[in-house]
Amino acid sequence: MAERTTYSAHCRDGGRTPLETEALAYLHANCAHCHNGEEVQEPGARYPHLDLRYHKVIENTVNLMTMTIGTTSGIRVVPGDPANSFLLQSMMALDKPVGDVKAMPPVGVDRGDAQGIDLVDRWIRSLP
Repeated sequence: MAERTTYSAHCRDGGRTPLETEALAYLHANCAHCHNGEEVQEPGARYPHLDLRYHKVIENTVNLMTMTIGTTSGIRVVPGDPANSFLLQSMMALDKPVGDVKAMPPVGVDRGDAQGIDLVDRWIRSLP
């Protein structure tokens, strides 16, 4: 867990790389409308246990277990290991289902965003 604390402190001090800035912005723009830390107003409306707003992504994903009911458990983001990062697996599940991993986004699309998947993959690989 110390690695996560060190990494988060580095980011708060303005140490984001252009790749990380782009990846966090992508997750914010494409995921934070549901995964935003807001209080649940109705069942299934929001997912407060995963906050993917730009300034919250790191502290809510890196080296943290999923807290979702109805899907496989796993570590949300494993630094340097996209294949074992649940966040990326769920983005890829529209095209390549893996076990009980819930595909994201769950509505409105029928295939994954290849550029977004590549961006998040590269960001996870770059994490110390």
